[in-house]
Amino acid sequence: MSFQIDQPESKNCKIIRLKGRFVEAAESDEILLALDNDLLAGNKHYVVDLAETTLVNSSGINMLVKMVKKVNHESGNIVFAAVPDRVQELLNVIRLNSVFTIYPTVEDGVHSIN
Repeated sequence: MSFQIDQPESKNCKIIRLKGRFVEAAESDEILLALDNDLLAGNKHYVVDLAETTLVNSSGINMLVKMVKKVNHESGNIVFAAVPDRVQELLNVIRLNSVFTIYPTVEDGVHSIN
């Protein structure tokens, strides 16, 4: 598991790139802490890039839900992009596809916020 938070030039959003397997609560805590710090710095708009995510279990799903709650609590926007088929199927089964805003590409997600 790894993650990176980037800000594209001339865009008012951050891209959170999640890579690998999200199956451990400790991994989720690290990402949520980084998001908390970024929100405290005044950022409120995020695109979560899931293109390189290979596995998400209940801990990973819980993390995604917490991310949405944290950003919404700060009156921000968070969207998900480039969701792999396997992860999309899981989101469909647990009906989070109707709660999360999902775009086919990161560029589409960035465009929706800007």
